[in-house]
Amino acid sequence: MREMKLPQIFLTGLLLILLVACGNSVEPTLQQENPIIATSTFTPKPTSTSFFYKSPTPTSTPNFFTPTATLNPTQQIWLSTAIVIKETQQALDKQTREKTGKEIDQFPVGCEDSYSFDVSPDTKWLATGCGGKYKSSLVVENKEGIKWVLEFKDFLHPSFEDGTPGGLGVVFWDPTGEYLYFTASVGWSGGGDFCFPRSGGTLGLFRLNLKTGWWTTLIDRTNRFPGDKIRFSSTGKRYAVDINGITITDLQIGKVIQIDVGGIMDLIWSPDGTKLTYSTARCNKEGFVIDSSLYIWDALKNESRLILRVEKALLYPDSWDDISRLSISSEEYIPEIQNTIYSLYEYDITQNELIFIGPYSILR
Repeated sequence: MREMKLPQIFLTGLLLILLVACGNSVEPTLQQENPIIATSTFTPKPTSTSFFYKSPTPTSTPNFFTPTATLNPTQQIWLSTAIVIKETQQALDKQTREKTGKEIDQFPVGCEDSYSFDVSPDTKWLATGCGGKYKSSLVVENKEGIKWVLEFKDFLHPSFEDGTPGGLGVVFWDPTGEYLYFTASVGWSGGGDFCFPRSGGTLGLFRLNLKTGWWTTLIDRTNRFPGDKIRFSSTGKRYAVDINGITITDLQIGKVIQIDVGGIMDLIWSPDGTKLTYSTARCNKEGFVIDSSLYIWDALKNESRLILRVEKALLYPDSWDDISRLSISSEEYIPEIQNTIYSLYEYDITQNELIFIGPYSILR
């Protein structure tokens, strides 16, 4: 797999001038990385050739079985615990925002027209979204002055016209501090029925080597509407994307698993990165929900469990409170009152117990 080299803001230009003057040519040595699942990128800009994601041959497919879950609407201890967790998380989020602001101030100014910031977990790198919606870039720099500039237009599918509004965004910082995974997104206009995904919008997946400035294509540029949902496990070992069902890639060994399922609404990883929760939905011709299901895929067993299935409502995996407890929300539109009813569930994976908490509004 070949990678692209970004211009480094250093003495590269001076070095080139000196070498050319001496009659020598400069040819950078490409650093080879472990091939993952992507078509290689050979030029710094998209060519006129259309790129389409080619699904890899899956190493294996998961088995399915359904547990017998208990639905207990009276266990109030779950409700009180959920409220405490929610309040604690809100306080932590506020502290994180304040801390991030202080960390950003320690970096050089990446650009004058910045609109977004993302600091790496080790606080050594800052990714800054620069420019307007019609001409934007992602500036990645550290405190020592090393800077890599990624132009949004270089990562768009060739079918998009010049001036397409959008930008580049951070998907995941590698915990080792070696890579930044990023994606492109555009400003879509439109929607769908009640089964239309509420998140997604990413167009391709790319990996930037923070030390060398080379970038690699993991998922080709695309023009699929409304884009893909790409989710990394917190450990950085795996990522999942809702292409051809769900495709799960192990970045360490290159193993690929595909889950044959359609109508993906959302997917999230457990804190330890060994379980992927995903929900699906079916709608009728009128656009109303027929039913929705929620599953948990276990990476250690390569097995999916059906946790909950409901009629006329949409299920979403909200968050993992820890490695064993999962919060689930449901949305049911009631045509008679022209309103949506939100409910909350908790699932304990160790006890195989599903608890109905109550109206979702109690936690807001």
